[in-house]
This record gives sequence, structure tokens and C-alpha cells, in this order.
Amino acid sequence: MHVYFLFMKTSFKLSAICGAVIVCCVYVAGVLPCCGEDKPEAHKINSPTVIPATARVGNVQIGVTTMEELERMFGKGRECIGGHPRGGREWCSKQTGWYIYADGFNYNGKERMLENFEISVHSQGAVSEVGVPDDDDSKTPQTSVKKRQLTILGGITPRMNRATVIALLAKSGVQTTATNNVITWKEKGHAHIYDATQNYGELTYTTWEGTLTFRQNHLDDIYIECE
Repeated sequence: MHVYFLFMKTSFKLSAICGAVIVCCVYVAGVLPCCGEDKPEAHKINSPTVIPATARVGNVQIGVTTMEELERMFGKGRECIGGHPRGGREWCSKQTGWYIYADGFNYNGKERMLENFEISVHSQGAVSEVGVPDDDDSKTPQTSVKKRQLTILGGITPRMNRATVIALLAKSGVQTTATNNVITWKEKGHAHIYDATQNYGELTYTTWEGTLTFRQNHLDDIYIECE
């Protein structure tokens, strides 16, 4: 009888220990990721860069190209008012006479990401060293970049007539909205900002928007931005 009681007592203890081990395993499995499972941050960082075709202007990729890379392609641009003090740059095309405007922001302490890009028949206006408007176009550097590098969707450029622009947009499959003298669109993509500082965390561009502005039935301005 004593032996039977001792056996039952030992069995009860073993059962309790096994139960505790099972509970711990279930808890750990619920908290820790399975082997090979990516954390959300790792998945975001390793996701490939995919931007819409409308985010490409020649060799420039809005949301991927940096301002420093842009100035290596176009030459040093004229400082002008952007989203941040003296953050914008402006050039004038030697071949076409069009004005090129770009703006970006530095998230990683190294280079400024290009967040918007504009080609226009009009100057955006710069600022002088003392911070006042300076409309002297002779100070805007001329760039030798070719006309073919200033097109979107392989052919849309300033001064093109509205009907031709609409036909090219329809051929590309871009879903647009037209109101009066403006055509707009919004597309999704993914472009990660690597090495963003702790103040900004891990940042990713996911939306690209475009605006075409017409004047007297001809394209006056091409504007593309990302966020």
C-alpha cells in the first residue's frame, strides 16, 4: 500500500512537470518567430525597389536617385526655395530652354533623396545668398542633358499638344484624372530609404503622384513627387 501511494505521488509530480513544460513551449512559440520567419522590419528592408514607369524621367528615378547623383548628371544646380531651406536645385536645358527643378531631403546624414522633379517652360525662381527672391535667369546654370532625357513614358515632353499627351498616357495604361487644364495620377510602388537616421526610423516611399499642367492646349509643366 505504501509503495502504491509513493508511485501515485511520483506520477502526479511528473504530470505536473510535463504540463508546465508544455505551457512554456506554447508561450515561447507564440512570442518568438519561427525559424526563417522575417521580422516586419527585415521584410521591409529586403523588399525589392519597384517604382512606377511614371516615376522615371530619362535616367532619373524619383524616390531612388539622390540629389548628389542628379548634380553629377546635370552639373551643379542653382539653389532655390524647396521644401527645406535652400534644398531645391534648378537648371536650364541648353538644348530646349526648359527649366528643370528638383527637391530632396537628407534622411541619413549622407545624401538627399530626390522627392520631386519638375520640367517646365517657366523658371521656378531662386533665392539670393541673403534669402530674397532672385529672378535673374542668367544665374541659372545650363545643362547639356539631352531632350530624350527629359521625357516621361518614353515621349511626353513640355510643349506637346494635349491630344498627343492623352494618347500616350492611354497607351501606357496609366489611370489619370483630368480637370480643366490639369491631368493627374497616383500610383503605388516601393523604394526603401536605406540607413535612415534614428530620428526618422525605417522609411519607405510607397506613393508616386504626377501632375501635367497645360496652357493654351499645350503641355506647360510636368511635376512628379513621391512620399
